[in-house]
Amino acid sequence: MAKGERLEFVPPHDEAWQAFVASLPDANIFHATAWMDLLNTCYGYRYFVLVSRDAGGSITAGLPFMDVKSWLTGRRWVALPFSDYCTPLAHDAASLERWTDALVRLSQAPGTPWIEVRWALPARQPIAAGTSYVLHRLPLCPNTEQVGRALDSMHRQNIRAARRNGVRVEYGADEDDMRRFYTLHLETRRRKGMPVQPWRFFRLLHEKIICSHHGFVLLAYQGDTCLAGGVFLHWGESLMCKYAASREDTLDLRPNNLLLLAFLQLQGVRATAPDVPLHLLPGLRRYIADDSTHLPITESVANSLVYLPIDVRLLPDDQERIIEILFRYFRSSRRKLS
Repeated sequence: MAKGERLEFVPPHDEAWQAFVASLPDANIFHATAWMDLLNTCYGYRYFVLVSRDAGGSITAGLPFMDVKSWLTGRRWVALPFSDYCTPLAHDAASLERWTDALVRLSQAPGTPWIEVRWALPARQPIAAGTSYVLHRLPLCPNTEQVGRALDSMHRQNIRAARRNGVRVEYGADEDDMRRFYTLHLETRRRKGMPVQPWRFFRLLHEKIICSHHGFVLLAYQGDTCLAGGVFLHWGESLMCKYAASREDTLDLRPNNLLLLAFLQLQGVRATAPDVPLHLLPGLRRYIADDSTHLPITESVANSLVYLPIDVRLLPDDQERIIEILFRYFRSSRRKLS
């Protein structure tokens, strides 16, 4: 892309973009058109992809965005909402540098809203960093016995306790399985005072992702009682634990330990190579030991969310304080009503 050239807006269903995503090992489920379709259908956000091209017209870099309008934060282009992280995709470092330069120029054009990217970008003066987070990567092992031995001794003990308590884990891909998980999701989010996504979101997640063979549900049971569960998504060479939830009154049965083991063993069998990465929720980090005799987790700290451009609107720290105050208010109001 020549110096000063602008980025091109393309729809996520563009065949060249889909082929570009499929060609890169760094792509994950959040780059998939099905994920953007889910968010568009559920929340009505307009979506698009900003790409750069070479002299022959081939895409060299790009990132999907959604046009989010909120009374709290105003209008923003976000890559992507309700997504843990979404990396810019590029053929090489030079392509990413040129794409970033073009994004900075676009951010300074009249009428361009605040831009939020949920991954680090090459350093540029107009780019402001927001909240950092940790992404855990774990190479999957096709040897299921080795997976069990690699767990920390305390968690192997908890797994044995779960089995003695009659806990079992079942694989699911039906809407009924998703609804059972959603019941756990509601209980967990409300217990922690966190906002709850509507059932419609999870119904669409099943329809557009699970039914397209890009995800599944694991549920831990004792008898007919569902104790804990997780929703897992996969795309290309990347597997992800997207949601996890459990009943508070049955945690002493240790269903979460058995649930994670079942997932690691299931995906180890499906893995075509031992270096296929698994992305874990931060809360699941405690279930895996990190010394040299155990499964080799790499902790990768992203350089934060980044925001373009810096202007007189609320900076990220101010937004976080306002959101925290609102959450406290909503929690207080819910207690008074209940």
